[in-house]
Amino acid sequence: MRARDFGFTLGLGRPGPHNAITDVPGVRVGHATLSKHHNGKPVRTGVSVIEPREGPARHQPCFANISPLFAAAADAVEEAIVNAILAGRTLQTEDGREVPGLEGSRLLKALEQVGWKAQG
Repeated sequence: MRARDFGFTLGLGRPGPHNAITDVPGVRVGHATLSKHHNGKPVRTGVSVIEPREGPARHQPCFANISPLFAAAADAVEEAIVNAILAGRTLQTEDGREVPGLEGSRLLKALEQVGWKAQG
């Protein structure tokens, strides 16, 4: 279902013949999915790409944006993960393994090594 199916009109433009982003000349959409097994359980991850112009993207930069709501949600998830790692003495994985908690100084050092900077 799409917003237009419920009677919503978005923007001033009119939909193309397929009512899809690919109706816009030059726009290409692609995706990749990686499926593996870890400890006998399926693990899947993926990414979608929208190329707004024809030709190599590195030669034709375009405006990109992350909505403030998405950024806030990502920050909250990051904070929750870090808090869980720091607050727990041990963590138990889904398959029952126990992982020892990290001392704050060790975690901070590990995060700084990958470019994370403490705020405040």
